Amino acid sequence: TQRLSDVKIGTVKFLKSKAKETIRLSTQQEIKIGDSIYDFIHPSRKDNYKNVTAKVLAGEVIHYNYSYTRKTGEIKWFEFTINPVYSAGVVEGLCNTAVDITERKEMENSLMRNEFRYRQIVETAQEGIWMIDENSKTIFVNQKMCDIIGYTSDEMMGKTKFFFKDEEGVRMAVNNLERRKHEISESYKSAFVTKDGRLIWTQVSSNPILGDDKEYKGALYMVSDITEKLLADKMLLESEHKY
Repeated sequence: TQRLSDVKIGTVKFLKSKAKETIRLSTQQEIKIGDSIYDFIHPSRKDNYKNVTAKVLAGEVIHYNYSYTRKTGEIKWFEFTINPVYSAGVVEGLCNTAVDITERKEMENSLMRNEFRYRQIVETAQEGIWMIDENSKTIFVNQKMCDIIGYTSDEMMGKTKFFFKDEEGVRMAVNNLERRKHEISESYKSAFVTKDGRLIWTQVSSNPILGDDKEYKGALYMVSDITEKLLADKMLLESEHKY
């Protein structure tokens, strides 16, 4: 953590050593007690800093993040907090505290990139992806799953898989669910009732989701619509028997 203090005209009254390192990220000048903070702010940011200063001098506490690029190309991120400094109940200046958050920012950016890639993969998958929680309620479906079953994502959220089954399908789904709870992964054929009332057949690859404590937390299903394939196979078999 670094700290600067300045009064209304921007004169530096107090300075910690690490604050000097922060200043050097944007300028090669050496900042000293008595200097004006405005001499160390990039011209493009001076008006904005003056507006922020005015708010702090009016009693506000301001928080913001800002990055600096070193000559080496390294980017450093800081989280700034600017507090009013009071004397006898009157604001006479401000205290600017800067915390180096570079590592946190890099982690956030990495997570965002990974999440973007993950979503790209999930949403462009040729298989339906369906996740349920430990109470068998739907917590995620991708667009392909919605296309297969005919419901929107919002319509499926919170519903159990049993909602999309006929009576026989519910019985089979209950048995399959018990196998997931016993940490069994498997692939099988399963029928669903679509929103428009059609019965479709799918090939399902199912896997249990376990928490850190190895307790059952739900299940992940990869679903492919095989209705047309089964129909084609049936027609071919009937044709072979006929001739």
